[in-house]
Amino acid sequence: MARLREDGESVVFKVGFDEREMLMNAKPAVFYITDHYRDYPSVLLRLARATKQDAATVVELAWKYSASKRLRASFVATRQ
Repeated sequence: MARLREDGESVVFKVGFDEREMLMNAKPAVFYITDHYRDYPSVLLRLARATKQDAATVVELAWKYSASKRLRASFVATRQ
């Protein structure tokens, strides 16, 4: 779902390609990719530039990407 990069300054999150584009377009100073991640459903988060809300948003998107259909449905049901 996520891991700290070797640089210690970014976290890699597994998200869908559409979500990645949305995040990078909304906040390019916070969310980005390198050439290595171009073909993978992942986005990088710059820790020094991210707000708590940025982190919460990408953690939720990564969880939804990784969770089973049953867990996602349960999550949605509890939020309504």
